[in-house]
Parts: sequence; C-alpha cells; structure tokens
Amino acid sequence: MDRVLRIILLLIGTFVYTNFTYAQIDNVGGLMRGGAKDASLILKEYLAPFGKGFGADLNNGWFNTARPHKFLGFDITVTANAAIAPISDEAFDLSQLGLQNLRLTNPNADTNTPTIVGDNQPGPELSIVLDNPFTGGEEVISTFEMPQGIGFRYVPSPMIQASVGLIKNTEVMVRFFPETEIDQDVGSLKLFGLGVKHNLNQWLPGGAMLPFDLSVMAGYTIFQAQSDQSLDPDLDAIQTGASYEDQKVEIEATGFTLNFLISKQVALLTLFAGVGLETSSVDLNLKGNYPVTVIDADGNKIIEDFVDPVNITIDGAN
Repeated sequence: MDRVLRIILLLIGTFVYTNFTYAQIDNVGGLMRGGAKDASLILKEYLAPFGKGFGADLNNGWFNTARPHKFLGFDITVTANAAIAPISDEAFDLSQLGLQNLRLTNPNADTNTPTIVGDNQPGPELSIVLDNPFTGGEEVISTFEMPQGIGFRYVPSPMIQASVGLIKNTEVMVRFFPETEIDQDVGSLKLFGLGVKHNLNQWLPGGAMLPFDLSVMAGYTIFQAQSDQSLDPDLDAIQTGASYEDQKVEIEATGFTLNFLISKQVALLTLFAGVGLETSSVDLNLKGNYPVTVIDADGNKIIEDFVDPVNITIDGAN
C-alpha cells in the first residue's frame, strides 16, 4: 500500500507541475502577433530552462545497480528526478534578442522578463510596431504583456519503470505512460522509453571472481505533449476568410544515455556508480494556420496567414 501511495503522489505531482507549465505554454501562439521570427526568438529563450531541465531528467533514473536481473526476474521502480534551473535562468533580456517588430511600450521599462521558471509576474508590455509603406512612418498595431513564469525553479520528472531479466545476463527496461488528457482546456501527454543493461563480468578473464559487478547500459526516452491554441485575427484588419481552428503547440522531448556501471552489494545496501554520456533536446512546433496583421502598400491593415510558423529546438544541458 505504501508503494502504491508513493506512485499516486508522484503522478499527482507530475500532473500539478504539468498544469502549471501548460498554463504558460497554452497561449504561446499569441506571440505570433509580432511575426514568426520574433515569436521564435522569444519562445526559445522563454522555454530554455524547461528544455534543459526536462531533457536531462529523461536520462536519469535508469539504474540503481550494475547487476542485471536473473532470467525472468523483474522489478518495478519509481524514481523522482528533478533538475534545478540556475538563478541566471529565471529571466532573459529582451534587448539582446534582435527583435524586429516588437518594442517596449515604455522605453524606460526593465528589459528583463521571466522565463518559464521565473517569477510568477507578467513581464514588460510590448508593442507590435510595423512600417507603413503608404505613410513612410511606423504604426503601432497592438500591445501585449510578456508571459509570466511559474515561480518554481525545479523541473521534476517522476518515472515509473519496469525491468525484466533475459538470457546472457541481459536486462530490458521499459518506461511507458499512455496518452493522457491533462485537462480539456490544456492538452495531452505521453511517454515511452526503452533501455537495456548487459553484464560485462562474463566476458572478462576472471570476471566471475571480481568482487563487484560491471555492466554497460543504454536508454532512450521520448516524451510528447500537445496543447490547442486560439489566436484569432484582428477584427480591424482585412480578413482572408481562412480557418484558424487547427492551431496547436506540439512538444517533443528526447533523451539518450550510454553508461558503464559498477556496483557492489553489501548486505542490504547496494553501492553503485556510472560514467557515460547523454544527449537530450526539446522540440517545440506551432502547428496550424496563424493570422498575423501586416500593412500593405496602400496603408491597409490586412491579415497574412502563416502555416506551421515556428519550429525551434532546445538542446539539453548534456
């Protein structure tokens, strides 16, 4: 019963964190009002701590011993990984991004704005400023506030994993979470991972006499999530008549790790360590049709449609 309770609490923690995170990601499509390039620049900085932390989390929790299970031996393991974003990742400087169409509404305002793990307070107000070819000047289209953070520097990723022993001192590990709708207005997520661990003692001269276990292991995990978006065209612009009901944000995080392991069991205590390499990344894509207000040669505000406008990749802290 205690194990079941821990699993339930870990899953609740995951869903709570995911809801907090999605509360910010749910409206990232609104950044498209300033154009695809500016939206990509802002999103990459805003989500960077999440990408680094979550990508690293996916590579953890694979092992707690170098000794594989015996044939058909198995276990179910629950781990609670949590990457901690440094204080320097709580905010980023808008003035360093080279934005094209977005400017501070108040030129004297602080140019720093929260990342997704930053303060739970909105960032500065930005104005969408476009060149008007008809007048030769600039025109403010609209304004909006930069999104706030979740006020939480930890990026947790609890894992439930099953392992089973096969022939030749080999163990297969599986992580799996079926596609689950977090909230009707938020989105869904799913996770799958596959790993393998193989004992090396059996291949070393005198390996069976060694007082410790040596193994090599590899693991790959993929996490996918999506959330619907709702960016409507400005009503004072000339419409195209297109549909904008297919908007959504897709997130895919992947992690791969390869390790050499060593462990020693002393009574009920297992001492273990590993050395190896890992890679991880998080891809964020805005899918669908997005209406962006532009100004034509006659000075009219018109809607220009952008299809699948944002595709960014955030590399993990590997």
